[in-house]
Amino acid sequence: MCKIKPVIRVSKPEYRTIIRRRMGLTQSDLAAILGFSHRYVTYLERGTRNSKNYDRKLEKLYEQYRKQSAQRRAA
Repeated sequence: MCKIKPVIRVSKPEYRTIIRRRMGLTQSDLAAILGFSHRYVTYLERGTRNSKNYDRKLEKLYEQYRKQSAQRRAA
């Protein structure tokens, strides 16, 4: 049996929203953490704007969140 590690891709607007919600953050919270405006995060999640820089930061934050969640479950 082959185990495949899921790959996180946040290039589509709906994935950006899903990941933010999984972390339990509002758009305003996420904007403050990543250094973007609330309005810009809204544009990104609607798909009216695109930003590879935002996607990289979001992926990095989500990976940190997943690691911390796994550590909490293990403890």
